[in-house]
Amino acid sequence: MTTVPRDDREKFKDEVEQFKRERALFEEQRKLQEEKQKIELAKLDAERALLKAEAERLTTERTRTEETRLELDRKRKAEEAAKAELAKVETERNRLKAEEERLAKEKARTEEARLDAERRRQTEEATKAAQPQVIAKLPSSPPSLPARLPVALPKVAELPKYGVGDSWTVRFADGRTATRKVRAVERDQYVFEWGLDLWRYYDQTLVLQKQITPEDGKEFPSYLLKQRTLDFSLSVKNTWEFRILIQRISAGTRPTRSYWRVFSFKVVGTETVDTPAGTFGAFKIEESSYEVVCNPSCETVANTTLARHWWYAPETKSFVKAKHVSGTPLQDQEPDYELAAFELK
Repeated sequence: MTTVPRDDREKFKDEVEQFKRERALFEEQRKLQEEKQKIELAKLDAERALLKAEAERLTTERTRTEETRLELDRKRKAEEAAKAELAKVETERNRLKAEEERLAKEKARTEEARLDAERRRQTEEATKAAQPQVIAKLPSSPPSLPARLPVALPKVAELPKYGVGDSWTVRFADGRTATRKVRAVERDQYVFEWGLDLWRYYDQTLVLQKQITPEDGKEFPSYLLKQRTLDFSLSVKNTWEFRILIQRISAGTRPTRSYWRVFSFKVVGTETVDTPAGTFGAFKIEESSYEVVCNPSCETVANTTLARHWWYAPETKSFVKAKHVSGTPLQDQEPDYELAAFELK
């Protein structure tokens, strides 16, 4: 039996120990590498989850954006349809107006022909009667003159100018009276006292800008705000119009009914008007209005037509008479009235 030298055995042991240490180190490094790979895989999984969530969010956002686009497109088409229907209503209104003017001209021609025939008949009767006859005894005194001179009818009315202190008192059909007075004249507006509990602010073209209750300074609503109820210069056959959107709210804050009300005005002629304040030459203005509902197509609502007549006298710089003709009066519409007195400073 061969004996291994001691030095070789020690060397072999050292090599074995070295091998064990290297193997342990290798195992430790392998485990560290595996842990590192697990961490990297976990990071990748987390990033993949984030990317998936972001993709889902983008998909949801894209869907929401598409729905919004479709909704806007539907609204745009509905608005275009409403505008088209309003244009149809306007065309029909113009056609009816033209037909009304044609009928008025035809009526005028018929009346002129009737008057011409009447004049010819009177001429023939006068010719037949032109024979000697007893002349009636003239009265001993000349006939009395008319109690008043005829009032000149206006041809045109320009935009009036008012001064502080100008006032008008009107008498309503039920006997009540109310006074309107110019309280202030500012650079670009007039301030009117409209009775005891209302102030109205008009711009220089007489368009109502706002109205307030003087006691608390709160604004008071009116469908006439920002609308032109008189369009100067006034002359016969002048026409103008405006339309307002009305929203009815019965409970809460959301409107339960929305509709348009279309107002049309026409100066139909001049007349002599007797009022408690005197006799004036005035322009007669016919006002008519009706409701139009668009949902989405626009239709005129039956039994909503309202007609009123106004008489504007340039001499008084105001309406001297207002009369309801037909239809249900609007909520804040003034009753019929006549001018009872006025004073221009």
